[in-house]
Amino acid sequence: METLKPPVPARTPEATPPVPSVAPVASEAPGVAPQRHRRAAWVALTVFVLGVVGLEVGFRASRLAKDLAAESLYIHKGREFSASAGADIAMTGDSRVLHGFSPATVADLVEEARGERLRVYNAGLSGAPPMAQLAWVRRLLSHPERRPKLVVMGISPYMFSSRIARAPSRESLTTLWRLQDLGSALRAGAGFEELSTIIVSNVFESVRLRPQVVQVVLERRKPGAASDTGEDGYLRLGSVDGATQSSRARHRGMGYRTEMWKPEAHFGNEQMGYFQQALRELRAAGVATVVINTPSASQVDVAYGPNSLYDEHLAWVRAQAEQHEARFVDLKTVPGLTDGDFTDGDHLSAVGAVKFTEHLTREHLLPLLGGEVAASQGCRTVFAFDAPSELTGWTLQGEALTDAAKGGHRPGQQDITGQRGGGLLNTFTARGDRAVGEALSPAFLLDGARLRLRVAGGGDGRDVGVALLVDGREVARAQGRDSESLTSRTWDVAALRGRTARLRVWDADGGAWGHILVDDVKLCP
Repeated sequence: METLKPPVPARTPEATPPVPSVAPVASEAPGVAPQRHRRAAWVALTVFVLGVVGLEVGFRASRLAKDLAAESLYIHKGREFSASAGADIAMTGDSRVLHGFSPATVADLVEEARGERLRVYNAGLSGAPPMAQLAWVRRLLSHPERRPKLVVMGISPYMFSSRIARAPSRESLTTLWRLQDLGSALRAGAGFEELSTIIVSNVFESVRLRPQVVQVVLERRKPGAASDTGEDGYLRLGSVDGATQSSRARHRGMGYRTEMWKPEAHFGNEQMGYFQQALRELRAAGVATVVINTPSASQVDVAYGPNSLYDEHLAWVRAQAEQHEARFVDLKTVPGLTDGDFTDGDHLSAVGAVKFTEHLTREHLLPLLGGEVAASQGCRTVFAFDAPSELTGWTLQGEALTDAAKGGHRPGQQDITGQRGGGLLNTFTARGDRAVGEALSPAFLLDGARLRLRVAGGGDGRDVGVALLVDGREVARAQGRDSESLTSRTWDVAALRGRTARLRVWDADGGAWGHILVDDVKLCP
């Protein structure tokens, strides 16, 4: 039986939508689209580059960039030196040099021996290896105003150990190296990474300051104060007690032992090429060069010995100096320098720095400069203060001037350095800084062109000092620098030749550093 299916409804034809007429499109000529895309790409790239350049220019000119650069001792010190009058004598090295080489001491001794006042600069930086020292040699030699006559390179014994930390040693690549120094870096053996770091850091200040920028942006840290570059690059350290020094020194000695003892450590690293290149450039420039083994306290000797790299280091550095016509001097120990002159195993106190610098200058720098010049001895002593009787004729007032002419430091006073002869005028008394007073010298004839004297004690903000009076009017004055290290001051008195003058020494300050030291007053041609 057949099954009936339901009828299928008839399909109604759907209306077909009209097809819009399309005008024929003219086909592009071959290559037109790619050209348009290339132009767009170049425009985008140009806008990007201009944006980056604009941001970089804006960042360089910003107060933030200047503040962050000033925070870094490496950046700030290098730029400050480049903007200065340069140096006749300079010393490079790490923190042993930074805190141990006193430019004022060198300048004073050279002036006394040769009659010329030279500019002396301490180019030491904390942690600075030969990679940084070569960058400093480049700055010294390329200074627009003054090329040095003499350069001292202080090489610490851990400089060429395989265990020296690479990251800290490379800080100079972003901070000290300039585009004009690329050739020297290449000749020193720098690889692609080192060269690209120098290039990028000089093109982009934001890259140079990247770590600090990150801290400011992400950690919201405010820029700190500008780094202290010290006195002609030298940073003084105060003395410490013996127990503190010994404890610190033993700790450092064990640290250096880790860096220098075999078999974990071996001699040789990337710093060797930088040291050799520095010697080559100094020799090519005709600059007298001294390479020294830097001093250390006796407690550091634990890092030396037969299992250490020390002897190998010393022999190699000596050989390199001789090969490049430089003088090598082993100053690990210096006559008169004791453990008490260090603040730890490496760093000299202000007193120790003067002792070290005086030895270095007298024994090694002055001979290279030509030795003493007889003509410089034409100065006559006006006041030496070598005995109390020399204050006869002076008008003395106040407790601070009682027994003021006496050699050496008083109880409670720090060690005095830079003294000439057997005594000096010192207003520090048994009561310390609390005593005050004033002294007026007898009249003396200004029969020279320069009045030279040595001064120490209280500095800026202290009501102490020494002044030159002519007809009762003050024409020159000087103070100390909150230090017991006597340094030379010179007053030009050529226009006053033939007149009579007096010295006024005053101490009207009963607070800290409220005292004045005066010594070795001379009139020179």
